Amino acid sequence: MTQFIPSLSVAAPTAGTVRYVAVVPAWAGRPAVSRAVYLRRRLMAGLVLFVVVVAAWLALAGAPAGNATGARPLTPAAGAPARTVVAQPGDTLWSIAARHAGDRSTAAYADALVAANGGTRIDAGQQIILP
Repeated sequence: MTQFIPSLSVAAPTAGTVRYVAVVPAWAGRPAVSRAVYLRRRLMAGLVLFVVVVAAWLALAGAPAGNATGARPLTPAAGAPARTVVAQPGDTLWSIAARHAGDRSTAAYADALVAANGGTRIDAGQQIILP
């Protein structure tokens, strides 16, 4: 879109003479982008967005629930009898770990509970193996 604005001239204009200056937008000098280039750019933007979403999903949802600190999990000694407790309604592995960790770190004990019981899900009445 071109707009014409009357110019300011130094010399006195003659009667009935008006000068105009064309104001051209900055983008007007660029060549037009073809439809193929436009579609390629949109495809690449979509691909980059897809890769970012998948990477975030793998980083967050695919993270194991086990020991994230790299410390050795707490396991019972070989040949020692496994101790168990029965999960009550409202219990979580964290609350069980807080009750039975003793002088050990609750977080490390909870990681050991997850490893010993095959995951983080527990149900009321389930036998929970204590490490």
